Amino acid sequence: MNKVFTEEVQTQRSWGRAGRLTTAQATFGTDKSKATIEALTATGIVKVPVPHGAAAMCFRFRHVTDGDVDALEMYAIRGNDHYQLIQIIETLGGKQLDGDLGVFVDTLAFTASKEVWPTSMKVSSQGTDSFATVSLNTHGVTAFLFIATTLGDAVQIDAVEI
Repeated sequence: MNKVFTEEVQTQRSWGRAGRLTTAQATFGTDKSKATIEALTATGIVKVPVPHGAAAMCFRFRHVTDGDVDALEMYAIRGNDHYQLIQIIETLGGKQLDGDLGVFVDTLAFTASKEVWPTSMKVSSQGTDSFATVSLNTHGVTAFLFIATTLGDAVQIDAVEI
């Protein structure tokens, strides 16, 4: 007997606006304590708290115009400890309009030598005027943090629990 599947078993989640970087920030020195990092200007950092129990997260980025290029450093923290650099992400704006800041980033590339994450991070980067994403297992961290060491213009960061 065929059974028709009618119940949604996966919780649907929407993209949330994590924050906007409008100021370039020099890469952090030797003091990456929570107090030091989070005391920096709010326009130079975007902190993304990890929802309690979230196993994985996905991020996408938006630029002001097609062709904008940014270098983003991605950090992670567990509790009140210290931030750890986990990846450097190069971004390139595409042409798909986002309805807010300008356009979605359609091309992402990792600086692989900088990745220090226990499992691989996944980049979905078609480069065809769509939007690119970074997905990763949260490994129980409490927050991710982004800075732009090179900032062509403002960059908006969106996040979703997956």
